[in-house]
Amino acid sequence: MPVVSLDDIREELGIRPEDGPTKVVYRAKDVAKDLMRSRTGFVFNATSLTRKLRKEWTEFFMTYKAPIAEILKRNQTRNRTVPVGVIDKMMDDWQVLGFEEAYEVSWLPN
Repeated sequence: MPVVSLDDIREELGIRPEDGPTKVVYRAKDVAKDLMRSRTGFVFNATSLTRKLRKEWTEFFMTYKAPIAEILKRNQTRNRTVPVGVIDKMMDDWQVLGFEEAYEVSWLPN
């Protein structure tokens, strides 16, 4: 599965961490957009330590309706489908879970 990694992009572009994230973020968004347009699944790998950074990325992916295609596809295989309008409302209200809200967090190796 393709991986969009800010660290890998930084290395590819020869940008040091102390140079800031701007060019790296623009490149990551371009790569992610291309993958989403082609409906290719991918892993997004970034160290987003703050809620603000996570929110920016989540809003970016939601703008492109990243998960909606898979949700709609899976909905069609259910015995009792959820109306698309209800799913749209749920997507508008969706908030990413913070790790402090989880009962248990498992950290997986790269």
